[in-house]
Amino acid sequence: MKRCKSCLFYADVADMICPVCGIHQDKPKKELTNAEKRIRYAARGIRSASLLHIIGGVVLLCMLPMWLSPVLKHGLTNEMHPLLFTGIIVYTFAMAVALLVLAVGLRKYAKWAYYMAAVTYGIIFVMNLLNPNIGLLIVVLCAYYIGNKNARAIFNRAMKSSNQALHATSEPAPDAASSSHES
Repeated sequence: MKRCKSCLFYADVADMICPVCGIHQDKPKKELTNAEKRIRYAARGIRSASLLHIIGGVVLLCMLPMWLSPVLKHGLTNEMHPLLFTGIIVYTFAMAVALLVLAVGLRKYAKWAYYMAAVTYGIIFVMNLLNPNIGLLIVVLCAYYIGNKNARAIFNRAMKSSNQALHATSEPAPDAASSSHES
């Protein structure tokens, strides 16, 4: 396994061409065509978005004790209904786990992560419409990195290469006994 110089994906590189980005490994950065530069930029953008997901997931997990400690110390106040408080805690934990799982999928350029990112960004975008904050800008930036046509092409190539690898490993190798009878 070798890391691609353009998209930073670990793969078995056949013919020195990455199965995800399709860029030759020995090609210097200065000699890349405009299309290859756009693919490289999109791949790096996807990895940057996955880093933002890791940061967001860790921040949400760190917020849980901050919200739980006053409640465990003093109990719930009259203003907060226990069911609402429980819903907030469960939602925060679920969103943190979803962001971390999404980060892993984006780093592997998985097609399911592409679809999960679209749903997650839609949910966060709708939730932040009433109270816009910096999260809305981050969501729009990540949606651009994940949703542009170059990124979509990367996810499609990654899916095709993983399907080819799956089919190559699942086909049984011809044994010597059956080949000698055919001759």
